[in-house]
Amino acid sequence: MRPAVCFAALFAGPLVAAAWRARLVPVDPGWIRLAASVPLLSTDRAADELGWKPTRPAADVLAELLAGLRADARFPTPPLDADRPWTQATRDPALRSGPGSGRDR
Repeated sequence: MRPAVCFAALFAGPLVAAAWRARLVPVDPGWIRLAASVPLLSTDRAADELGWKPTRPAADVLAELLAGLRADARFPTPPLDADRPWTQATRDPALRSGPGSGRDR
């Protein structure tokens, strides 16, 4: 087991669960389990076969991600855009049930 996984599984998970139950943090303990189960990936093959090199240090990227989470930063994402035709169609009550909707089971 990786050291980071051990820490997350043994310490962060129970601490977050306790804070969640006390309503101190808005993070469900399941997110810690999910993060602990993510495999570490190597960029060696991309570097060897494609000549790829990271353009930014991982620590800077992580710091930017955490700052964005703290600031509740948002950016428009076309697949989740409320004006998309299929999003509007799912608001139609006639399309929310029946064959093909997945809700008739």
